[in-house]
Amino acid sequence: MEPQPQGASGGRYYGWVVAWTAFAVLTLAYGVQYCFGVFLPFIQDDLGIPRTQGTLAFAVYVFVYSALSAASGWLTDRKGPRFVLVLGALFLGVGYVLTAMAQSSLQLVLALGFVAGIGMSAAFVPCNATVVRWFLHKRGRALSISTSGSSFAAVLVPLVMGGLVDRFGWRTLYVVGAAVAAAT
Repeated sequence: MEPQPQGASGGRYYGWVVAWTAFAVLTLAYGVQYCFGVFLPFIQDDLGIPRTQGTLAFAVYVFVYSALSAASGWLTDRKGPRFVLVLGALFLGVGYVLTAMAQSSLQLVLALGFVAGIGMSAAFVPCNATVVRWFLHKRGRALSISTSGSSFAAVLVPLVMGGLVDRFGWRTLYVVGAAVAAAT
């Protein structure tokens, strides 16, 4: 569906669906990311690694997804947001499954830091670039909705996962996160 000027259809404006969909995508994508702090003690115990090795994986992850966000913007302009989001979801899903399978700090860095980091780089920029294209008026309000998905995730998802990690384990929850990321 192509963006239309607000009110052109005579009914509700579809751009709001786009903004709330971006909110949902960012909530789910960032939700798993923000769970790392909750999972870290369990990862350390399971892999027998010190905190510094565990946090190295997350530091690489943040660096990779931040550095590649410019590339995801470029790719969004050339191939469209759907292509970039699907590609990112695949990398994020595979990265989280590989994270759940990690048996060493090196595997954790490769899986979470690089593979999932590549996937995460394709979330924020394409979602918000799409929202901007749908709005001539009320663009700020629409962006506030979409971007707040990542903040909403920081509050909600770690609380939920923190209540589940003792029961299901960090590996299972990363696989669930992978399925959600890929499906979203």
